[in-house]
Amino acid sequence: MRVTEMNEKQFAAEAENLAEVMTYVQDGLKEAGCPPQTLRQILLAVEEIFVNIAHYAYRGEKGFVTVKYARLDSPARYALWFCDAGVPFDPTARDAPDISTDLRNRQIGGLGIFLVREMMDKMTYTRENGRNIIYIEKQ
Repeated sequence: MRVTEMNEKQFAAEAENLAEVMTYVQDGLKEAGCPPQTLRQILLAVEEIFVNIAHYAYRGEKGFVTVKYARLDSPARYALWFCDAGVPFDPTARDAPDISTDLRNRQIGGLGIFLVREMMDKMTYTRENGRNIIYIEKQ
């Protein structure tokens, strides 16, 4: 795997910054040659992950999220990293929600992360040096 170019930017972990994050990722991945359908799926994942971090990682305190993206070669894949110093949370450890249950009887939460896991080819979580790192990849 060869990274063609890594780009990163830090954002305040506030839901109001979602549009700026989306524009940053969209513009960068378009320039990297990301096909429109793949880009739409990635942007849905970006929205879910960033909003979750903004709402829950810092428990009402100010914090930051570093968003990185890169195009990986052979074959062309797109990778994103979301890094924050908030409370430890591994979204990949959550059980998939029971989507066969009637909506009125379903437990609240978890559907967005489930969708990210389903749409992306890869999703991992690590905790390093006091930071949560969520990695997603899409071919």
